[in-house]
Amino acid sequence: MKGSQLESVKVSFNSDTGEVTIDDVTRSLRPKTFQLAQFLAERSGQVISKDVLLSAVWTGSIVEDQAVFQSINEIRKAFAGRDVIKTFPRRGYSWLIPSTDVGADAVVNAEAVTAERVKRIDVQTTTKSGAITTRRVLAGVAIGLVLLSLFTVYLIKQPTSSAIATTHADSVVRHPVVVILPVSITGMDNSQHWLRFGAMDALIQQFSDSPDITVFQPDDVFDILKRTKNAEQHPESLFNLSAATLIVESALNGVPGDYVMTYRLISPVSEVKGVLHDVTVDTLLHQLAELLSEQLQVNQTLRPVNFEEQFRNTLIYNAMQLIAAADYVSAQSFLESAIITFPDAPEPRYWLARALYLQQASEDSLQVINEALNTLKSEESNRYYARLYYLKGSALLNLHQDDALLTLQHALTLAEKNNDWLYVAYTQSLIGHYYLQTQTPEQASGYFTEAMKYQQVLNCPMGIVQSHLDWADYYLALQNKPEAMRALSDAKALASQRSLTQTLPLINAKSQKIQQL
Repeated sequence: MKGSQLESVKVSFNSDTGEVTIDDVTRSLRPKTFQLAQFLAERSGQVISKDVLLSAVWTGSIVEDQAVFQSINEIRKAFAGRDVIKTFPRRGYSWLIPSTDVGADAVVNAEAVTAERVKRIDVQTTTKSGAITTRRVLAGVAIGLVLLSLFTVYLIKQPTSSAIATTHADSVVRHPVVVILPVSITGMDNSQHWLRFGAMDALIQQFSDSPDITVFQPDDVFDILKRTKNAEQHPESLFNLSAATLIVESALNGVPGDYVMTYRLISPVSEVKGVLHDVTVDTLLHQLAELLSEQLQVNQTLRPVNFEEQFRNTLIYNAMQLIAAADYVSAQSFLESAIITFPDAPEPRYWLARALYLQQASEDSLQVINEALNTLKSEESNRYYARLYYLKGSALLNLHQDDALLTLQHALTLAEKNNDWLYVAYTQSLIGHYYLQTQTPEQASGYFTEAMKYQQVLNCPMGIVQSHLDWADYYLALQNKPEAMRALSDAKALASQRSLTQTLPLINAKSQKIQQL
């Protein structure tokens, strides 16, 4: 369906069989799910609250809100590919296929409501290198009016240039951004301490390939946690430091055969708490992934949880704990031992390359990166493969190598392919710095513009501050002191507003450079 065209739809409910038919698709639903679907359909176009649904469908029963989430999710899965129900955050749900009578065995011919339909659009991407590619980018989820107005004001203030590239950022639309924190394992046996990061990573990977949500990868989570003291004790503070719209906090206790997991799903305006109990950690994580999928209202196909292959070895656990504490030197020895133990695994090489890079040992990092890429060969969809290319481009740029640009362009292609918008922004920024390094600043402006657009859409405060500092570097290269000061002032203002004290050394260093003009 395109644009605002309407589609004729036939809907029927059969209370005897529990079957719902939409056009030529018939699905059998659980009794309560069938009742909920019929109740909504009878009130097509109305927004029905969760409390009303609980009272109408589960009359006389004591059930959790999760019962509604589960039934809504079952309906969406049953009719995947068609917009049947729309969620109105904090208000309720609405049946999108209008009707006047949907009783038992009733048949309805209707015009489907499509104004809010999520659709994919083709966007043609043009870069300064002349390469033109076409991508499918998720669009249709409305960006908040405040974000839109701020974004528009920002674009008006940005310098125009014929060199500015047109890329996906113009059509990337805000959708849920999730930060999954390391799992608290206080009281667990020492042999299971690896679960702190292993369980976190397993849950993250359940949603990494979803086009409907953005989930921060483990290294992104570590970066965020380093920005704030006691962030894990006060996770709400992370909303000011990241683009997160939902934070997942969990704690695991027990012994094999008797595990208990408590969790909090925290949004800026509310939170959901709960307790899960099962005999294996795998099952608990799968249950938590299902709850998270329902909370986010996404149709996510969950995989069996099997994280022991990746994190069973305490060497990797110890290394990740040290990396989280920014003790990269100590982490290095654990990771080197892990590589000997697991020579074919990409994870220890990725973390070792990252640790070396953060120690500014670019040549050593580059050697490890190449070894890891050879291990992965051409697995372009592998998250480590894509991010290793970003690290490789960064290391080559630090070493002033000629092939830095081609490597970064490939990293950008991989990030776009994997819908890794955060690293699309990061890579655009690095390509801009490549052109500053090669004294061709006129070619950098387009990439800095695109990096800022992505950071604005993702609403990542640290990323936006970094983008302002990119522009300060750009105007420094042009010897334009007033504009460089303006960009620095924008970075200072946002850093002050969001209490991003860790950015002050970068801002002060940039200020000194500008004063030397």
